[in-house]
Amino acid sequence: MLHQAPRTAVRMATRYFSSGVSLNFETVYGGSLTSNCVITCEHAGNDLPEGSHWGESDLQAGLPSKHWAYDPGAKEFSSELGFCLKAPAVMSRYSRLFVDLNRPIASHTLARQMCDNHIVDLNMNLTPSSIADRISRYYLPYHFEVERVACVVGARVGISVHTYTCNYEGSLRDFEVGVLYSTKNEGAAHKLVDMLNNNGVYSKVNAPWSGKDGFMHSIDCFSHNGSIPGQRSSLMFEFRNDVCQDVAWRSKVISIISPLLKTM
Repeated sequence: MLHQAPRTAVRMATRYFSSGVSLNFETVYGGSLTSNCVITCEHAGNDLPEGSHWGESDLQAGLPSKHWAYDPGAKEFSSELGFCLKAPAVMSRYSRLFVDLNRPIASHTLARQMCDNHIVDLNMNLTPSSIADRISRYYLPYHFEVERVACVVGARVGISVHTYTCNYEGSLRDFEVGVLYSTKNEGAAHKLVDMLNNNGVYSKVNAPWSGKDGFMHSIDCFSHNGSIPGQRSSLMFEFRNDVCQDVAWRSKVISIISPLLKTM
């Protein structure tokens, strides 16, 4: 029998399914309806919902195809990891610039207005009402869907997949993988990094930023949503986006990390 919180998530997700709202997620089951893991990808897509459009200067700057708009390679990695672990993957459809699913709703970067000194025309002249509409129609349904899927399969571990650019505002990143943790899974994070480094994939713990500093917002919400305190935990993977777009590289990394992930 589902606890109250999961019942609420299932009810809310079902309401959005039947509302006609263009849903900001795609859920792929990895071959099983039972899994200890759920995989999330908050920056998978770079589409916009019907009625929303990139500004002319956004298009001229190539913004929709840049890392500001989505995480290149993250969707493919999430789906492939899901099939390896036989775990579901919940992946966003719309650009993080439209609404960032990995931010608190009060964050000033929930709908970012500047990228690399470029004004994001898509988000100019946003009103509190229009931001609230994005939260209601495109942000909350994603999080309800993660909880719904976790309840369906019985997941207790959340794995969030992101990618990063090798050059972020002048900061160079030469490593290939970051494994992030916040309040739990420190030991697992270090083991995963050791396994990757031992197999020639240069990796670091809590890099290029730390999970302790709020960068795991979405998957930490999952871990704190459990009806029994402490029954859930989370990890985040950050992959450098130039290598993560390579099929062979993704296959190699999944082969390295999946044995440990299957035991969590």
